[in-house]
Parts: sequence; C-alpha cells; structure tokens
Amino acid sequence: MKKKAMLVTIVLLSLATFVYGQVSKKYTFSYDPSGNRILRSHDIITQEISLKTGWNIFSANVLPEDRNLKNMLQPLIDANYLIKVMDETGKSIENLGIYGGWVNNIGDIQATEGY
Repeated sequence: MKKKAMLVTIVLLSLATFVYGQVSKKYTFSYDPSGNRILRSHDIITQEISLKTGWNIFSANVLPEDRNLKNMLQPLIDANYLIKVMDETGKSIENLGIYGGWVNNIGDIQATEGY
C-alpha cells in the first residue's frame, strides 16, 4: 500500500491561543552623547493563531526573528498543551521523555509550509 504524505499537524491537550507575531508600535526614549532626547518608534508585528483540542493545521504569514519552530511553540510545551507536531515528511517535534526530552526534528518555520 502506498503511503500518502501528511500535512504538518499539531496535537493539543486543551484549547490554546498561539501568539507569536499583530502590528503595534513601541516607543523608546534614549539620549544622545550631547544629552538630546531621542524618541524611536518600533513596529511590532504579531500573529495570533487559535488552536482547538485535538489535531490542528496552521500556517503563518509572519516570520519571527527566531524561526525555530520548537522555540515558537515553547509556551504550549511549558503549559503541557502540546503533544506532537509533524510535517509532511514525518519529521516531528515531540517529547522523547527519558530519551532526550523535547526534540525538534523539523527545524525552522517556513513561510511556504503548513504546520
């Protein structure tokens, strides 16, 4: 029997919201060497993805500076919501328990992929 490719999926134990990237402004004040005040504006872009209990599929149109998918999902791991993430090739992010804890075999998130 021929195996079919799987879409990347996430399995959750409970409802969760995955926030990693919404457009907002952040302002910082600093001073130059002459004592002049400098106001800087920083754009902050976030994306919120709502996930349900069970299997989920998502894609992202915002890529963070740290593209490591496990790092992006770390809040779900820390809350004990995440069971496993798989991509279409069978690579996964999962907890191997005493054999290595949480391992990321997927690597970085890609804008062209679904997860």
